[in-house]
Amino acid sequence: MTTKISHPFSHLGPAPYRFVSASCSDDRQAAMNERKNEGLVYSENTSGSCDHCGMCIQDFYYFRAADGTKFKVGSVCYEKGFISEETYADRKALAQATTAKREMATKKRHSKEAAKISEALEFFKANQEALDAAPHPRFSSKSLNDYTSYMWDQCGTTGKIKLYKTVKEALEA
Repeated sequence: MTTKISHPFSHLGPAPYRFVSASCSDDRQAAMNERKNEGLVYSENTSGSCDHCGMCIQDFYYFRAADGTKFKVGSVCYEKGFISEETYADRKALAQATTAKREMATKKRHSKEAAKISEALEFFKANQEALDAAPHPRFSSKSLNDYTSYMWDQCGTTGKIKLYKTVKEALEA
């Protein structure tokens, strides 16, 4: 006698499941700010609950069941729901959701880096006199401002953030 094991999401709708879209709290916050600016109804709450387990989630992964029912789950549940499945549709849904998860993580990282860079630019502008007065790390005829300007033009994002930390520490010492 064989028993068929049902899919973990079977209470949300019949299999197979298709990945529809993903959204993170930053996306929903931007949408709510846009609605607020337009004078439309909006919410300050950008989190929600997983339709599978009921836990509070920040990143939503939307799936559609075979009967057209749309549901959202968090990152832990989508991995649990699809990791042991062997059908092509489930592997495809898992791959699409995983790609969306990586894209959201990249987007979050880039927004944090952009905020750090704008903070660095404000710091450099506010401390222009201190940068001119401080010595260059290698050349005695130049200032720390010369070094900062040169390095800023030569660095990528990570280098600019490291430069900001280095210069900030040098000025505080």
